[in-house]
Amino acid sequence: MPRVEDTLLLVRQDNLVQVPQHSLTPARQDAAQMASDARPAIVVDVRQPWKVAVLTAVTFSIYGLVWYYKINREMRDFGATHGDSRLTRVRPWWSVIAIVIGGLLVIPAVVSYVRTVRRVQAVECATLGQTRTGAALIALLVASSVLGVAAQAAGLVLSLLGLACFITAIALIQARLNAAWRHSLELATV
Repeated sequence: MPRVEDTLLLVRQDNLVQVPQHSLTPARQDAAQMASDARPAIVVDVRQPWKVAVLTAVTFSIYGLVWYYKINREMRDFGATHGDSRLTRVRPWWSVIAIVIGGLLVIPAVVSYVRTVRRVQAVECATLGQTRTGAALIALLVASSVLGVAAQAAGLVLSLLGLACFITAIALIQARLNAAWRHSLELATV
């Protein structure tokens, strides 16, 4: 299984692609370029969690669906370059469809949320060497689904509360992924 150090991680931050290159002599830059061409590359976005939250709120969760697809795709690609079969089995569109259907039936959304949090933990374990608990994230995501379904009967207050839970959870997930991606980048530049 390839190690994190064997993968060239291209991290996009504010539409700028950063390739780890640090104070190399011209001869070593050529060698680094050849090595980077030989290593599998993945592209991930380091997003500001507050921007993800604001865009999700302003677009009434539409950006949240796009974000959900993107993080699941990034984790799938990460797993493919690192030989993690749990991550490579991810189908990003199915994850999104499950949470959309979760607006009517809670179970598909809950399954998707639990699996996504487990994927985040797998990425953390691969990059950071440790993982944090996902119980709070799962609770927030499940609450957002349950409150969303309950809001259909009870009204706007529960709907806004469900949106607040969803926004909080996605901001926390993005912060955790950012830490993993940045750590991977640091490993690649050492």
